[in-house]
Amino acid sequence: MKRKKEKKNNSDRWLLTYSDLITLLMILFVILYALSNVDQSKYDALSKSLNKALLNSGESVLNGNKGIPDGGDGILNGQKDQSMQQNQTEQQTGTSRSGSSSSSEITNEQQLTQVENSITDIANNSNLKNSIYFSMDGRGLEISFADDVFFDSGKADIKDNMKTILDKIAVVLNQFDNTIAIEGHTDNQPIIKGDFASNWQLSSMRASNVVQYLSETDHLTPERLYSVGYGQYRPEATNDTPEGRARNRRVNMVILYKDNTLAQ
Repeated sequence: MKRKKEKKNNSDRWLLTYSDLITLLMILFVILYALSNVDQSKYDALSKSLNKALLNSGESVLNGNKGIPDGGDGILNGQKDQSMQQNQTEQQTGTSRSGSSSSSEITNEQQLTQVENSITDIANNSNLKNSIYFSMDGRGLEISFADDVFFDSGKADIKDNMKTILDKIAVVLNQFDNTIAIEGHTDNQPIIKGDFASNWQLSSMRASNVVQYLSETDHLTPERLYSVGYGQYRPEATNDTPEGRARNRRVNMVILYKDNTLAQ
């Protein structure tokens, strides 16, 4: 009796199923990509066509029997809208932060301008009118006083009439909380007779006495104040002429920007 040949099992049949699945997935992604790039009118037409075809076969696409939403707010569009909203929020936040920073800088400058205007009014109503100079630099507002309105030659004691003016200036300074530097300067002429051994000592003591007066008498917060004496080493004019030396003998009051705490 002739034996029947055994049929071999076809172990590669799963490849057909796998290839069908890959094909369907590719079609799905193509459709999703198309849905994310067409305009509204094309999207509506495509969604209605797909809904009709799939619902006729008893199938649905999204959310049970709802099919593809006619409004076009599908998954990809929802993600796109959410991403756009997030980017707009970040841009608005960045703009807001930038605006706040700019606003802070403007406010700081406006405050120093107010200080300058107020002290100018005080100077115009006193003997300081031609002995005070204002300038704005990277540190803040610098107010330069000729030394002879504060002190007698070679002395560090504040004149009585200047104390009255300092009291008025302190009222203005107490309206703000900026750090204030008092800087003493001299010309290069050596001290022959007097209470100080050098111009450095003289300039330092003058600055310290102004700081002490503002703190103890006018009640400015001591933490806001510091003094420094530069002697003859930071001249603003030549020391070769009487006019230049007079310009170099000065006391500077520097109201610093709020982000500065030390003189530069």
